[in-house]
Amino acid sequence: GGGLRGGPAANPAWSPAFALLEKKDLPGGVRELALQRKNWLSRPHLLVRAARHYEGAGQILIRQAVMSAQRFITPGRGEAPPVGAWVEVDCPARMDLSGGWSDTPPITFERGGAVVNVAVRVDGRRPIGARARRIREPRLLLVSSSGGRDCQFTTETVCETLEDLQDYYQPHAPGALLKAACICSGLVICPSQQPLGQQLMERCGGGLEVHSWSDLPHGSGLGTGWGWGRGLGG
Repeated sequence: GGGLRGGPAANPAWSPAFALLEKKDLPGGVRELALQRKNWLSRPHLLVRAARHYEGAGQILIRQAVMSAQRFITPGRGEAPPVGAWVEVDCPARMDLSGGWSDTPPITFERGGAVVNVAVRVDGRRPIGARARRIREPRLLLVSSSGGRDCQFTTETVCETLEDLQDYYQPHAPGALLKAACICSGLVICPSQQPLGQQLMERCGGGLEVHSWSDLPHGSGLGTGWGWGRGLGG
C-alpha cells in the first residue's frame, strides 16, 4: 500500500504498546498508543510516522483475529487431486457501500467501526483468482500476479524451510498473503519442531504450488487482498 501505510513502524517508543497488544491486552495497548500519540502531533511528518505505527498496531490485531479462525474451521479430508492437477477458484471484487475506513486504526480502536460491503463482478467476470496443484518436491512455490492471470510480471517465492515462512504477517514481505493462507488453513504449522518438508509430505505427499492473480488496478480499493484471502483459505 501507499500513502500513510508506506514506511516502517519500528520506532522503539511505540514498543510498549505493541508488546501489550501482542499479549492480547487490548485496553492497555490502546491506552499506551493514545499516550504515545500525544508526543507525535506537533509536525506533519511526525503525524505520518504516528499513523504508520497505528497501522502496525492494526496489523497485530488483524493477525490475531485471522489466526483465531483456526478454532472454528476444520479442513476437509477429501481425496487429494493427482500430482500436477490444478484446482482453481475465482472471486468477486468488493465495494464499500458505507463506513469505509471506519474499520481502520486509530478510528476503530477508539470509536469502533462498521462497514457495509457488496460483492460484484467487473465486466461480467470475477476478477480475483487463485489455483493450486500438488508437486513432488516437498516445498511451497508461491506465485502472485497483480496484472491478471496471464500476466508475465509475477513474484515467485520458494519456501523450503519454516524460516522462509516466518515473515507471513509482514504485509510487504514477498508472498506474505500466500504464506499466511498456508498457515491459517492448517497446511503448515509454524512455528514447529517438525521441518516444513516433513509436514508437507505428511499432509500432501509432496509440496504445493500456488498461484494468485487479480485483474483489478493496484490500489483500487476493490478488495484484492480480501478476495485472495477468501479464495486461498477455501
